[in-house]
Parts: sequence; C-alpha cells; structure tokens
Amino acid sequence: SMELDQRLSRESLPLAQGLARAREALDLLRTNYVESKRQQVLLRQEVTRLRSVLVYEQRSFRRMSDLLEGKAAEFDSLTLRSDRLNVDRSIYQGTYDRFVRLLEQSRIAREQSAGDVQIASRAVQVRPVPVDPSRGPLLAGAVGLIASVFLAFLLEYIAKARNQKQGSGAPA
Repeated sequence: SMELDQRLSRESLPLAQGLARAREALDLLRTNYVESKRQQVLLRQEVTRLRSVLVYEQRSFRRMSDLLEGKAAEFDSLTLRSDRLNVDRSIYQGTYDRFVRLLEQSRIAREQSAGDVQIASRAVQVRPVPVDPSRGPLLAGAVGLIASVFLAFLLEYIAKARNQKQGSGAPA
C-alpha cells in the first residue's frame, strides 16, 4: 500500500500541476472574455454616439447646402443687376455726352450770332498713340550711341585744344 501511495503521489503531482495550469488558463480566458464583453459594450455605445453625430452632421450639411444654393441664386441675381446697371450707365453716359456736345454747339452758335466769335477750324479729338514696348530699348540704344560719339568728339577736341595751348604757350 505504501508503494501504491508513492506511485499515486508521483503520478498525481504532474496531474495536479497540469490541473493548476488549466485553471490558470481558464481564469485568464474568463478575464479576457469579461474584458472583451466590456469592450463590446463600450464599442456599441461609441457606435450609437457616432450614429447620432452622423445624423446631426448630415442635417447640418443639408442646411449648409440649402444656404449655399440660396447664396448662389442671390449672387446670380446681383450679377444680372450689375450687368443691367452697366448697360444703363453706358446709355446714360452716351446721352450725357450728346447733351454736352449739343450744349457746346448751342453756346458756339449763340456766340457766333452775337458776332464775338468766329471758328477758324473744328477741334480735333486727340487719339492715344499706341505704345510699342520694343521701341524704348531701341531709342535708348540710339540716343546712347549718339551721345557717346558726341562725347568722344568733344573729348578729342578738348585734348587738341590743350595740346595747342601748351604748344603755343611754351617758350621756343
């Protein structure tokens, strides 16, 4: 019986250690299960919260889209109004210019009828001269060339005048 007890104690020790390891693994699995359930609950709450945020943002986006469409229509209306005002302004400017010309013609006619003024020739309207950007450097180069030639002749003349003055002023 002693031998049986010893044999049982020898064989039971590895079984007990295996059973302890299995219990530890089971506890770890139970802890992981509880933690995963807790995370699942938290994730469900987060999904619910995000859905409500999404619904709010969709409503906000729709409001902004409607507002943007209203502003676009208002902009189009203002653009049309601006175009109409520009056309009206050009018409009014043309009418004003005609009245100014008629007023000036009537003033001239009144002065002529009084005998104080006689028109020698009609006034000519000034036209702007088109500007060619390539002319500037060409003109500057030509003026520089002429000025340098003039300067060279001037310096040569001055040098000759000094030489003649020194030559005639020196005792022979």
